[in-house]
Amino acid sequence: MRYYCSKTCGECVVAPPTIPPTTVPRTEQPIDQVDVECGKKAVGTRIVGGTNAKPGAWPWQITMDYTDHDAPHWCGGSIVTPYWIVYCSSLLWLWR
Repeated sequence: MRYYCSKTCGECVVAPPTIPPTTVPRTEQPIDQVDVECGKKAVGTRIVGGTNAKPGAWPWQITMDYTDHDAPHWCGGSIVTPYWIVYCSSLLWLWR
């Protein structure tokens, strides 16, 4: 599968997930009838002034780290589905 993007490098190769998604019949209640907590941050746990967040405080956030560097964290992203993470594509050159 190949996509073309004129705003960046012009060509991005996207591989499909290795595990095909399954279709499950919907049996849950409509979203307005359940107590939804997904994506809701814990009160008072914002990262301000460079302090560390507690593990699990921001469950949709990921960190991309170097294992052999003095400052290992170099990028963050957001989980949008079980197969996709959104992050800054301009950093892909680091992996070439």
